[in-house]
Amino acid sequence: MGFDLSGKRVAVLGAGKMGGILLKALLQKKLFTPQLSCATVAHEDDNEHEDDHRNQQSPRKFSC
Repeated sequence: MGFDLSGKRVAVLGAGKMGGILLKALLQKKLFTPQLSCATVAHEDDNEHEDDHRNQQSPRKFSC
């Protein structure tokens, strides 16, 4: 049972450990190309994450 994913796009919301592993596998298996793939990251480093969490800021918006 195979799926034809040619020309389809994929977006991974939250490219942390699990999202990163998922996206990496999809690309390695050549199910998607990097040009048709997108991932979001809510924070650039741990320090920003701690500041965001303490200040209860709203999530950032991303477009792929």
